[in-house]
Amino acid sequence: MGKPHPGICVSPQCELGKDDRAPFLVFCPLLGLEFFAVVQLHHYGFSPKEVNGDSPLDEEKQKKVNKFYKNNLIDYLKNKAYRYYFLMGNDGNIPDSIIDFQITECLSAEQMKDKKKIGVLKSPWREEVPSKYGSYISRIGTARIPETLIKEKRDSIDIAIFKTLRGR
Repeated sequence: MGKPHPGICVSPQCELGKDDRAPFLVFCPLLGLEFFAVVQLHHYGFSPKEVNGDSPLDEEKQKKVNKFYKNNLIDYLKNKAYRYYFLMGNDGNIPDSIIDFQITECLSAEQMKDKKKIGVLKSPWREEVPSKYGSYISRIGTARIPETLIKEKRDSIDIAIFKTLRGR
């Protein structure tokens, strides 16, 4: 997991290539889909043997895998998660990838000279990726609402709607 990954510049396009603009550009890693899934499974507590399929999964861990693929991964691929952005491959230079906005690196123009450019995003992705990054870093952190409370409120709304429709 320690190997370097390609990165993507999430600084606005107006900052690129200008001497009088930002002294540093912000980059986030482009993570291949398989690598991303493996990292997520490690995060959920899976051992390397379980991730590689060398060790059978118990029922609880199988449920975690199913939940990850059913809920999280689908949200990531639909770009419904703030932290991650799914970027479809671009003309063969950039493979299908997940951008992780939480991991950043700032590079100066001098540091950029050592880096190899592998591709350029086309519009509208060229505008959308920095916009999504801006949304991520400017979000306000709030406490998660407990699932039990969400279900309770949903049920009370369902009952109110049912009563209203039945009364017609």
